[in-house]
Order: sequence, then structure tokens, then C-alpha cells
Amino acid sequence: MDIRAKAILSVMLTIAILTSIFVFMFIQQQNEHLAGAIQTKQENAAFLAENMQEQVFAAYKSRIVSLATAKEEVITAFARRDREALYQATLPFYKTIRAENPYFILMHFHLPDNSPFLRMHLPKLHGDELAEIRPIVREVNTVRKQRAGYEIGKIGLFYRIVQPVFKEDQYLGALEFGISHEQLVNLLQQRISPEIAVAVKSANWQKATLVADKKIEQGEYTFLPKQNGIFRKLDDKILLDQDNNRRYTVDGKTYILFSNIELKNFQKEPIAKILVALDISEELINAKNFIIKVLLLAALLLLVSCLVLYFSFGQLLTRIFNLNTSLSRSNEELTTAKAYVDNILASMSDGLLVTTAEGTINKTNQALCRLLGYSEAELLEKQVFSFFENPAEAEASFTPWKNKNRDISKAEHQLLTKEGARVPILFSATALADETGGLIGIVCIFTDITERKKSETALREAHDLLEQRVIERTRELAEANTALTREMAERKRAEAELRQAQKMRAIGTLAGGIAHDFNNILTAIIGYTQLAMHRATSDATSRSYLGEVFIASQRAQKLVQQILTFSRQSEQEKRPVEIHPIVKEALKLLRASLPANIEIVQDIPARCGSVMADPTQIHQVVMNLCTNAYHAMQEKGGTLTVSLFETAAENISPPLPAGDYMQLVVSDTGCGMDTATLERIFEPYFTTKETGKGTGLGLAVTHGIVEGLGGQIRVVSTTGLGTTFSVCLPLHKQPQAEPEEPSEKKEIRGGSERILVVDDEQELVRLLEVVLRRYGYRVTSFSDSTAASAWFDANPGEVDLVITDMAMPKLTGQDLARAILAKRPDLPIILGTGYSEVINAERAKQLGIRAFFLKPLQEEELAGLVREVLDAGPGRDK
Repeated sequence: MDIRAKAILSVMLTIAILTSIFVFMFIQQQNEHLAGAIQTKQENAAFLAENMQEQVFAAYKSRIVSLATAKEEVITAFARRDREALYQATLPFYKTIRAENPYFILMHFHLPDNSPFLRMHLPKLHGDELAEIRPIVREVNTVRKQRAGYEIGKIGLFYRIVQPVFKEDQYLGALEFGISHEQLVNLLQQRISPEIAVAVKSANWQKATLVADKKIEQGEYTFLPKQNGIFRKLDDKILLDQDNNRRYTVDGKTYILFSNIELKNFQKEPIAKILVALDISEELINAKNFIIKVLLLAALLLLVSCLVLYFSFGQLLTRIFNLNTSLSRSNEELTTAKAYVDNILASMSDGLLVTTAEGTINKTNQALCRLLGYSEAELLEKQVFSFFENPAEAEASFTPWKNKNRDISKAEHQLLTKEGARVPILFSATALADETGGLIGIVCIFTDITERKKSETALREAHDLLEQRVIERTRELAEANTALTREMAERKRAEAELRQAQKMRAIGTLAGGIAHDFNNILTAIIGYTQLAMHRATSDATSRSYLGEVFIASQRAQKLVQQILTFSRQSEQEKRPVEIHPIVKEALKLLRASLPANIEIVQDIPARCGSVMADPTQIHQVVMNLCTNAYHAMQEKGGTLTVSLFETAAENISPPLPAGDYMQLVVSDTGCGMDTATLERIFEPYFTTKETGKGTGLGLAVTHGIVEGLGGQIRVVSTTGLGTTFSVCLPLHKQPQAEPEEPSEKKEIRGGSERILVVDDEQELVRLLEVVLRRYGYRVTSFSDSTAASAWFDANPGEVDLVITDMAMPKLTGQDLARAILAKRPDLPIILGTGYSEVINAERAKQLGIRAFFLKPLQEEELAGLVREVLDAGPGRDK
């Protein structure tokens, strides 16, 4: 073989080897590019799934907070456990959100015990136990904070958002949103791949008792493929393989399965995952076509080289060698540049395209394809303006720019995706120029600002919500301030009432002491008056005067009872009483004490109906009202008018409850009262008089008496003209019994028994001695109880009856009685007192005392009681 042949063979062998290496490198590079594109798709799918979950469910997290905190009618109905009201209050919100999102299925209100109170989607079903299949509800009822995550219930896999509900710091329960996992699946089908399945852990899927969809159960996982998907055509073992680099061919298409998208519960634990089948058929076809082209090109080059070498070895061989070297270098540079550019374009998060000077697209990156929803092949040869929402406006803005070769920096526009959706973007453009400065192309960058727009919208909404909450909080603070002011006023009023109650208790204590001492004084007055009346039988004038003293003493006795009644230490007895004589008697007493410049005019009938009352209380009402009128006319004088008449309720203005009334009217022509004074005249201790001239209790006591008798008191006053008080008391309907004929006065017998009298009041001791001796009794008296006890110890058999006072120094009446009864249990004892909280008739009976009386006691009453006790014999109580 000659050298030419050898050279040709050598060169041809070399060319063949180089061509093979070149083809191998191109194939390897294409495979690496394909693997990189697939890896990028997988990573983009996982990233897109995470972002889509945040975007889809973030809005519902804020909306559930808004519903649980700002919808007052919903919170109030939930607090009242009013299921119907809660349903009606929540229904508009539920319908709105259901209309917006058909995958929004569940909306529950849970009680703190984890039982469902209301299902908005099934309002008639409630009260069942969900604690075991709703751990997220149990968690929220425990920590009382929002929780969110995937969870499997009876009707499948849902993304659940559970929000605690409070009303004024009171925990009411939990509000739950449930969004079907199919929303995320459908979005992923639209944005990533139509072939998607969900793999749920089989242990959890057992809770989905109401799901009838077909499923594939394989060991740890249960697969939920979409209908008519490729997953039903794959072997079950393949689904469990989880080899992200393994390729599967179904129906003539090639897929790569990967499952790096996890669905986590509220505890961030994965309970399911999403399997994505990426169709890489187009990429494989492109790679296959590219390899075929390379192989054909290599074969063609090899054939041409052989022919050239064969016909022209010398110079051609040299040129071939040079050309081959040059081509190899250019190929390496081209491969490096292409790989560098491809890496840059693939790593960019912003969309990028390159156009001709006329705006025709000749290069794009994957980010722009994902943004618009087109493949790179679909974008090539299209006009860049065709994807803008307003193509004519966008093209018009380019015309002056292309003429001046200026850059466009971050102009906001709206792009239209393949599905017709609008995407807000920032658009930037840079001119590509040749050596002469002529425009040869444009590099355009599209930055997706959807999230920024959402953030701005969310920020505006948050700002509006914050302003609303500031307004609400300001209103709450104002209401709290009003409530605090009201509470402070109420506290001051309570303190005033407490002080008044303390005064009343002090008055009660004082009234008890006054009653005791005053009754002792009245005993002496009444007793000596009666004795004087017995002596003045021949002197009618003196006897008349003494009779008035006796009557006044009896009235004073009743006044003591009234004092005790006012201080709540004694009860008044109500009985049918005609009040016209009481009014006349009170005016008779007043006439003597009023000055001559005050005229009394009375209009009182000779006979009128009766009312249920105590005569002393009626007397006190008349005296208080007339005294008040006197004080009003004290300086200038005037006319005091008192009238009494029967009337019906409809004749009284404003009307009283139906019935007949006795109306007492007391009018004066004094100074009158202003409105502020009228509002307070019945308050205890309120007085307009100077210090020392009034207690402020008169009208308060009068008001209390009238109200206690079932009546009403009204007042009308004009400053400078006078005042009129009207007292209306219900008439007593039952007819009064005919007055009984006075029976003959029973003669009270005396006796000769020895009576021991003990009282620390010396004048009362002398009175009892005189009275008892008038009836023939022998009396031994002491004003010292200890001396009386000593005398009795020395003379126990000389006494037939003991009369002793209760309240005495050193030795009280009941202690004296115990000492006497210890020596003579059969000895009758009579115990008397002016007033005592320690002893009463029942207590005295328990001590063995035969009779008990309250001072003052009239002569005949005392004599009759003594005779009755002595005649009763041993062991008989009175």
C-alpha cells in the first residue's frame, strides 16, 4: 500500500475517530442537557407546589381570623349557643366563599369539648364525636391558637384551618375551614403536569369511611389517582419504587415519576405526598432528532473527506487538517458558549427573550415559558407585543425607543398567559447593536410581580383592618371609660347608703336606750297623774288638766313605739281606722304652737271611711307635713290649709291603680321649692334648714309610712307661691263593726298579800308602793337589787309575790328572779321593763317568771295583773 493510500486511510481513520468522538460528545452533552432540564422541572414543580400552597391557603387563614374576631353577630350567636342564629349569621359568608371556590367544602363550629356544634354544609348534623379524627380541633381547643395543616376525615383529605373563637376573653370554641386537596392537585395539573396522583398513608386513610372513589392500596400508602390517568396503567410496584430517575412509557409517551412534594399536618408531619408524572416525550424526541442530525452530519463530513482526500490529497489534505482543527476548536467554543448561555438562561428566575429588530422572538428561557404557559417552540417567531394585554399600546411605546436606542427600565405591564390569565410584570428592555450602532435585536426581561401585588393588596387590607380595629378599640375604650364613670358613681352611692345604714343602726341603738328611759319616765307620769286624778274628784278643772296630761302621756307612749318602728326594732299593728279625728286632734295641738300670723283652714268631714293604718303613724304624717308647712311660712306667715276627702283613682292626676282612696291635702303659702330641692326632699338627712334646725328625717319618715300603708305621696311646689302635699291611702273596703256597748267596768279586787317591789328608779318604787297599798297589799320595796336579794335570803317565807324591773345595775331582774326561784320555785314573779333586747315574754316564761309587762303600765292594769297572778296559784303563767 502506497503512502497516499496509507495517508488517506490514516486521515480517514482519524476523521472517523474524531467524528465519533464529536458525535459522542454531542450525545453526552444532549443527555446532560436533558437530565438538567428534567431536574429543573422537578425542582420547579416542588417549588411551585410550595408557593401555590402558601398562595391558595394564606387568604383563608386571614379570612377565618376576620370571621372569628370581627363578625360580632356570629360571635354573639356562638356565645349564646344559638345554632339557628349562628347559621343565619354565617350563611352569607359561607355562600360567598363557596361561590368563589368550589373546593371549599367544610365549615364547622366546634365546642370546647371537641363536639361539632354546627356544620354549615350539613346544618342538621351536630353533636357527634369528632375528637379522634380531628386532632387539629383537639389541639386548638387545648392551646387556643390557630393551627393549619392537612388532615384526613370521613370524606377525604382536606387542608384544615382551625381558629379559636373568643368573646371578651371568654373561650367559645373553634371555627374550622376545610378545603379539598383536589384544589392543589388541579392547580398543579394546570401549572406542572396533568398526570398527578396523591399517595396517602394507609393508616390515616382508614378514617375516610365515606369516600367511595377508586384507590390503589399498596403497603404503607394508598394512592388516589385522577380518573383516566396513567397511574392506573402502571404496575402497582412501580408506584412504590419512587426512583426519581426512572422512565416509564405509557401509551407511546415517556414519563418520569417523582414524589418530592409532601402534604403535612398541623404538626409538620407528612401524612401524604403528591406523585407527579412529567411528560418528557418532547424532550426525548428533540434529543433523538438532534443526535440523528449529528450522526448524519458526521457521516456526510466523513464521506466528503474521503472523496476530497481521494481526488486531491496534497494541498487538500493540508487544508482538511487545518479545517478539522479549526472546526474542532470552533465546536468546543460553541459548545462552551452554548452551555454557558443555557445555564444562565435556565438559572434565571425572571423571564427572558431575545427578539429581532422587528420584535420577532428568536430565543426564550424556561422561566418565561412557565410564566406564559407556552413551550419555547410555541413562542419562537411570535411578536413580543402579542403577549401584552394591550399590544397596540405596547408596540407604540417601542417606536420612539427603537429609533433612539434607549433602554426601558422596569415599566409595569400586564401579560396574557396561554389560558388567558393576566400576570402583572415589570418590563425591561435593552437594545442589541452591531458595530455601526444599528439595531439588530432586543433583549427583554419580564419580572413576575404577582406576589408583590398580592402583598401590596394584603398590606392595604391589613392597613384598613388596623384602622378599623383602632376605631373599634377607641370606641371600646370610650365605653369602658363611661362604664368606669358609672361604676364610680355607683360606688359613691353605695358608700352613701352604707353611711346611712350605719346612721340608722346608730339611731336604732339610741332609740332602744331612749325607749327604756322614756318608758320609765312615762310610768311615773302616768301613775302619778292617775293618783292625782283620784284625789281631784271635786276639782273639775284640775281633773280636766290632768286628763290632758294623761292623754299626752299615752300619745308619748305611742311615740316611743313609733321611734322603735322607725329604727326597725318594733312593728306597728295595722287596723281599720278613721283618720278624720286624728287629723283634727293633730291640728288642735298645732294651733297652740303656731304663731298668730299663720292661719289654719281645715276642710275635714264629720265622718269618712277608714284605712288600714296605725293611728300613731297617721298622727305623725299630719304633724310632719304641717310642721314642714309651718317652717316654710315662719318668716312672713300665711295660710295652712288641710283637707280630707274620699275620691276615686281616676280623679287623681296622674291616676293611681284602680280603687277608692282617702286623700289628705296639706297646702301652704310659703316660700316654695325649686326643682333641685323637689328631687331630693324625701331623701334621709336632706334638709334646707340651717344646722341645728332640722334633721332631714321628717319627710323621709312620712314617705316611708305612706309607702308602707300601700299609698302614695305627691308634692307640687312653686318658688315664692307655696307647696301642696297630697297623701292618697287606699280605703278599707270591709265595713267597720258597730261599736260595742261599753261593758260595765270590772271591779279590781285588792288583797293583803306581801309583795316585794324592786326597781332602781326611786320614783317608780314610791309609785308602786302607793298604788299597791291603795289596794290593801303589804309592800316591801327596794331600789337596790342586791339589797333586795339579801333581804329575801333572810326572809324567804314572808313574800307572796315579787315585782322587779329588768334593767338594774349590779343585779338584773332576770338574775334576781333566778336567785329567788332557786330558793322558792313556786313563788310568783312579775318582770317589767321599759325596753330590752335581752328579755321578752317567751324568754321570761322559760325562766319560770309568771308574768311579763312593758312600761308604762296604768294603775288598773297593774292592779289587775297582780291580782290575776296571785289568784292563779303556783305554776300558772301570765
